[in-house]
Amino acid sequence: MVAGMWAGHPFPYHYFLLNAALGKLYLLEGDPVRAKEFLTRALGQTTRSREIAFIQGLLDKTT
Repeated sequence: MVAGMWAGHPFPYHYFLLNAALGKLYLLEGDPVRAKEFLTRALGQTTRSREIAFIQGLLDKTT
């Protein structure tokens, strides 16, 4: 999934914005299953109410 200099490194999998962005891109590309995977991961990486609301809004579009 993550190529280049981050391949095999755990950092990209623990970074909220990366997972949220990937989820939104998959949603825009019409792949709600993959979008939900990344958005759910992002949801677990933040405690900020605005970020949670934003991600939840995107997650609602995957169903």
